[in-house]
Amino acid sequence: MKLTRKKENDLYEEKKTKLEKELTEKKALFEKEFADREAKINIVETELAELKAKSQAFPTEMEKAVAAAVKSTTEKLQAEFRFEKELNAKQVEGEMKLREQTIQTLQAKIKDLEASMKELSQKTVTAEASVKDIAIKAIESSAKLQLVEKAKEA
Repeated sequence: MKLTRKKENDLYEEKKTKLEKELTEKKALFEKEFADREAKINIVETELAELKAKSQAFPTEMEKAVAAAVKSTTEKLQAEFRFEKELNAKQVEGEMKLREQTIQTLQAKIKDLEASMKELSQKTVTAEASVKDIAIKAIESSAKLQLVEKAKEA
C-alpha cells in the first residue's frame, strides 16, 4: 500500500510539476502578450495625443497659412497693378509726345506752306507787274511802229 501510495504520490507530484510548468509557461506567455499589448497601447496613445495636439493647433496653423497666402497674393497683385499702371502711364506719355511732335511737324509745314504761298504771291505780283510792263512796252512799241509806218506812208 505504501508503494501504491508512493506511486500515486509520485504521479501526483509529477502531474503537479507538469501543471506548474505549464502554468508558468502560460503565465510567461500571458505576461509577454500583456507587455506587447501594453506597448502597442502606449504607442497608439502617443499617436493619439500627437494627433489631438495637431488637430488643436490646426486652426491656428491654417489661419497663419491663409494670412500668409492672402498677404503674398495681395503683394503680388499690388506689384502687378503698379507695373501695369506705370506701363500705361509711360504709354500715354509716349503717345502724348508723339502727338506733340506730330503737331509741331504739322505747324512747321503750315509755316513753310504759308511762307511758300507768300513768296509765290509776291512772285505772282512781280510777274503780273512784269507782264503789264511788257504789255505796255509792246503796245507802245506797236503804236510807235504804226506811227512810223504811217509816217512812212504819208
